[in-house]
Amino acid sequence: MAQTLFFQAGIASVSMADVAARLDQPESAILAEFPAGKAALVQAVLEGYGRQMRAELEQLRRQCSTAVEELLAVRVLVNQKMAQGNTAFFRDAEALYPAVWQQWQAQRNAHMFAYVRANLCQGIAQQLYQEGLDVDFLARLWQQQMRNLRTADAEFLSPTQMHHTLVAHFLAGIVTPAGAYVTRRLQEAEPFY
Repeated sequence: MAQTLFFQAGIASVSMADVAARLDQPESAILAEFPAGKAALVQAVLEGYGRQMRAELEQLRRQCSTAVEELLAVRVLVNQKMAQGNTAFFRDAEALYPAVWQQWQAQRNAHMFAYVRANLCQGIAQQLYQEGLDVDFLARLWQQQMRNLRTADAEFLSPTQMHHTLVAHFLAGIVTPAGAYVTRRLQEAEPFY
């Protein structure tokens, strides 16, 4: 419930009393659950969001038959998340609770590094990505490109369009001719075009 409130209104404008009222509980019950206050609640929301994203990514991994399909599915998922308008929440978390934010970012970055690295290894094994790729470097490059999305709004760029283009360019640089063929075929169909 706190996640919904934070995503709708931003962290700064939601009090512990607001959360309690939404849950139809006394504020003391919320404070008993989060004795460290709002920072602990923000941390719990970030951790819950992280668990949800990891579960969704693992589901994509199971559903996709190729590494290329998986990266394109990740693009769709991330674009859907960006369209939900949660950017104010993440900006508030970073600005108002930097220690909580840095801890969450470290966990998120570790997971995404491992996730993208596994995708790259799978793509090489499937002969859809070029043999001999520096998978550690490319996984870190992916992370850096995704961090750049946070500044897109500030520079009057559409984060969704920027993300779409970044994934397309990333794939174009690593695919084999067979991988390029798979990419083109997938991008001709919903939901990947």
